[in-house]
Amino acid sequence: MRSLTSFSKQICFSYPCCILPWLLISCGSVGEPLPPLLHIPERAENLSVKQTTGGIVLSWTPPLRTTEAMPLREKLRFTIYELALSQPDELISIEYFESASSEVATIESPAQDRLTKDTRLSVTLNFPHSQEGVFAYGIRTANQASRSIGFSDLTTVEIVEGPEAPSGLVVTMSSDGIIVEWKDAARASAYQILRRSNKKDPLMEIDMVTGTRFLDKQFTWDTSYTYRIRSTRRTSTGLTEGPLSPSVEVFVNDIFPPEPPRGLTIVSLKSRVDLSWQPNTELDLSGYRIHRRTTQTSPVVSSGDTLVKNPRFTDRSITPKTTYRYTITAVDKKGNESREGQAVRIVVP
Repeated sequence: MRSLTSFSKQICFSYPCCILPWLLISCGSVGEPLPPLLHIPERAENLSVKQTTGGIVLSWTPPLRTTEAMPLREKLRFTIYELALSQPDELISIEYFESASSEVATIESPAQDRLTKDTRLSVTLNFPHSQEGVFAYGIRTANQASRSIGFSDLTTVEIVEGPEAPSGLVVTMSSDGIIVEWKDAARASAYQILRRSNKKDPLMEIDMVTGTRFLDKQFTWDTSYTYRIRSTRRTSTGLTEGPLSPSVEVFVNDIFPPEPPRGLTIVSLKSRVDLSWQPNTELDLSGYRIHRRTTQTSPVVSSGDTLVKNPRFTDRSITPKTTYRYTITAVDKKGNESREGQAVRIVVP
């Protein structure tokens, strides 16, 4: 009997052509060592700048990857540079900006695991400028070893004397909506309308107007709203924000009836009277009420508490050879009832 060892040797020596490719595949060569990763961050993107009452606000999108296409693992440093320009439309290169600009601020990013593609970082430069003018800004992004590939895209802002705050804010209700009015502010060219319905929520811009009056039609009845107005001044590079007006709160209570229905048409037959009219367009309309009189001074015969939902009605409780006078009123969901529409007189045959 052959041993397992001798059998294995026989197989190995009998089939060298089978083993040779396996040896060639399993063998490797040691190449040149790879250089260490430098972890240089990509550039900051989407840089924007605006002048506010608190200073010059810059915001941007921070990078998430290195120039070697690797995820960033360390905090970054963002250094802001500024350069005064001679005119608003002056074109400058990144190379010129790098040599002529001055460093004005440096901030460190949050932990890298807290950043996403939707993250926006911002900084407010609240130092005073000695003169008005146009200034260019750029950001250099660097890692903890101060390695960087250069500046972001540049952006400019014209710094001017800001507008004064709006005054005399008054908020009133009407059947058309909430009327917001205020007095004109010096150096203001437009106004932001800010509103909130919950005191814990931030104010949100709902519109921008050039006048001093705004009609707010997007609201919900039986709700409290707070309004503030911010003045802005238009410049060659955008809008400069001014201060806010004092706030005014209003409770929106629906005490306004619908418009009277129009276009009443009546067709009299032997056993009934058919009525139709133009539909009302109020969003909170609940229905219509039918009023019928036999003389100018006789009591009103109404369709009662049950409102007519559609702009048509058939009156079958009539008496032949009788004169009737019909009018229609509209009722909203709060129970506010309109004036009677135009009366139509008819004689039943």
